[in-house]
Amino acid sequence: MKKKLPCYHKCFACGNKNPYGLKMVFSSDDKGVYSDITLSENYIGYEGYIHGGIISTVVDEAMGWACISNKKKFYFTIELSLKFLKPVQPNIQVHVSARVVKEEGKILYTASEIVNNAGVVLVKSEAKFYPAKEGDNPKILKYLSFVDSDREVGIGDI
Repeated sequence: MKKKLPCYHKCFACGNKNPYGLKMVFSSDDKGVYSDITLSENYIGYEGYIHGGIISTVVDEAMGWACISNKKKFYFTIELSLKFLKPVQPNIQVHVSARVVKEEGKILYTASEIVNNAGVVLVKSEAKFYPAKEGDNPKILKYLSFVDSDREVGIGDI
């Protein structure tokens, strides 16, 4: 069963109060995290193509939340790579998924895909993440909230 994840309201990727942001909403299960997103023409590079930097943000955010959801603490990207297989087009919903694939010491290795409604894989990506300092986790946690609620977010919510 999937559970809805909180967001940081000012975040460019997941923040619902950032007027320029992507407003991604994530859910998770024991396999990974998921988000359905429709990117507008505000995010194109060339006509009909979502900018590669925006796509990088989408998968980076998904893989970051996969780490957070998996380990119940916060992580930062230390390496990111993408394969752009087919264009991500504006105003068409796509499905983003991400998961942790392995752990070596403190580093988490992740993978993500963006798939269209026909099931065609548009983008594949991989990344490495390093944990935030233990003392920073409570500081970061206090900035998270649910889009539809003012209740405080606890570590069990992620």
